[in-house]
Amino acid sequence: MKKCLYSAVALLLLILCAPPVSAQSEGDFVYIDADELGGDPDTVILTKYTGKGGEVTIPDKLGGKPVACLGDGAFMENLTVTSVFVPDSVVKIGGYAFYDCAALKSADLPDSVEDIGAFAFYGCKSLTEISIPKGVVRIDGYTFSGCEALTKIELPGSVREIGEFSFAHCARLPELTVPDSVNSIDLGAFTGCKALTVTAGADSVVRQYARKHGVRFRVSNTGEIEENREPIRENMSAAQGAESPIPGGAVIWMIIGSAVLSVAAAMFFILLKRRRSL
Repeated sequence: MKKCLYSAVALLLLILCAPPVSAQSEGDFVYIDADELGGDPDTVILTKYTGKGGEVTIPDKLGGKPVACLGDGAFMENLTVTSVFVPDSVVKIGGYAFYDCAALKSADLPDSVEDIGAFAFYGCKSLTEISIPKGVVRIDGYTFSGCEALTKIELPGSVREIGEFSFAHCARLPELTVPDSVNSIDLGAFTGCKALTVTAGADSVVRQYARKHGVRFRVSNTGEIEENREPIRENMSAAQGAESPIPGGAVIWMIIGSAVLSVAAAMFFILLKRRRSL
C-alpha cells in the first residue's frame, strides 16, 4: 500500500513540477519536440488535433521529424473524428489519447506501437473493432472501458498483462480470445461484458480468472463451455463477526493513497487542458 502511495505522490510532484513546453503547429496538428519531455530529440510528440474531424490520417512527420508518440489527451473528447490512421513511425499512444471520442468508429494501429496508455480509448462508444499491435505487452487500465459498440478485438501473443477494467462495459463484445502468454489479469477486466465468452487454454490464468469472477469461458482446444455464472467468494468466514481480511493500517494507507491519486488526476486534467489550449 505504501508503495502505491509513494507512486501517487511521485506522479503528483511530476505534474506540479512539469516544465513549460513550446508547442508548434502544422496543418491540423499541434506538436512538441520529444526532448522537451525527455524523449528522443530527433522525434516529435503530437499533442493536439485541431481539424474538423471525419477520417483523419496522422502524418508520419511533423516539422520534418518523425511522429513517435500520440501525446496524452491528443484527441480527447473530440466528437467529430470518425476514423483515424496511425503511421508506423508511432511507437506509443499516450493515456487518454482518444478518451471520449464518441464518434470514432475505427482506429488503424500499426505494429510499430509498443505502448498504449491507460484510458486511451475509454468511452469510444462508436468503436466497433480494433486489432492490438503485435508489440504491445500490456493492455493498460480502462483502455477500452465503455466501448459499447465494440464487437471484435484481436489480442496478439505479445500481451502479458490485462489491466484493471480494461474491457469493462463492452456490452456487445461477444467473444475474446486471450493468448496463453497472458499471466496477469487485474480486477474488473470484463465487468459489465454481458454477452462475452472468453476463450483461452485449459491451464491458463484466464480460466482461473473466469471461474473466480463469473466470466463465461471456452476452453480453446476442446470448445468446452463453462458458464461460471456466479463469482467465487473468497476469504469469507462463516462467522458474522469475522475480522476484516484487510488490516486497519492498510485501510488507512488506501484512503490516503486514494485521496492523493484523486488530486493527481485532477492536476493531470488541468495540465492537459492547458497544453491543448496552446
